[in-house]
Amino acid sequence: MNTTHHPHNWSHLLGRFAQAVGESDYSFGPLSFSQPGGPTIVAELLDDGRALGLTVDLQHTPDDERLEDFLLANQAGRAQDVGVYAVYPARNNTLLFFRRLEDAGAYAYEDFMQAMRSFSGCAQAALDALPQPLQVEADTLPSDAAAFHEESFRHIWSDFALAQNLGGERPQPEVDGSHILSLDGGRFVFVRPDFARGSVVLSTMLALLPLFCDEPPAWLGLLEAHTLGLATGGGVFAIDPGERELIVWRSVPLAGLDAYGLNDAIDSLAEVARFYTEEFALDAVPA
Repeated sequence: MNTTHHPHNWSHLLGRFAQAVGESDYSFGPLSFSQPGGPTIVAELLDDGRALGLTVDLQHTPDDERLEDFLLANQAGRAQDVGVYAVYPARNNTLLFFRRLEDAGAYAYEDFMQAMRSFSGCAQAALDALPQPLQVEADTLPSDAAAFHEESFRHIWSDFALAQNLGGERPQPEVDGSHILSLDGGRFVFVRPDFARGSVVLSTMLALLPLFCDEPPAWLGLLEAHTLGLATGGGVFAIDPGERELIVWRSVPLAGLDAYGLNDAIDSLAEVARFYTEEFALDAVPA
């Protein structure tokens, strides 16, 4: 995979940002900051500098009957732009709100500043919305670079399809733009390019709803497991409201991506789905 790591870029961006928010003593490591009147946000490097995590402790423990609502709020698109809900068991299952930024090389400083301000505003809105999750729709983003991203994905998908012997140079996508892959073991992975965001969203189903197992413990476990994507390879657990499915999805930047990297990301997501399906007995049936 031809992905370049940017730990120094992230550090440079964080250093400039720290000066802008009055944290003049910052040198390296996690940065805590707050916008005027806003919540405290912790920014930290993840995965050896491949990503940057932004986290806010919402200081609220959700009731069991609300846990499904927070998984519903973790849908791709919406969560990419706003933030993802998780829980922190060491603090009585308090809610966390986080966003994971990938590929520092894609951020000019002005874009980085805007991303930080945007997350701060969304975190404040998430606090104000409690005890319910923040209710917003995914934006349809205009993008001057959409045509470039579309061409980039076309080449990646063409190489991937040929390498995987999918039949034809570029199998035609579904109506929503997704490509559907059937993996060994009967698992389906959806590959949906998001040209406005310059990314590819991968998703796969873990279980149909309702679950046969006790749902609140499973919801808590999944909301903990995907915190900052550290134990899930960047994957996020969510409920698809249309299909009533529990899914895991991941957003992969197109920058630096090639067919081999796409294949690795697909295999990684499938492995995460397999592991957590077994871990929480999500596919169990009544005896």
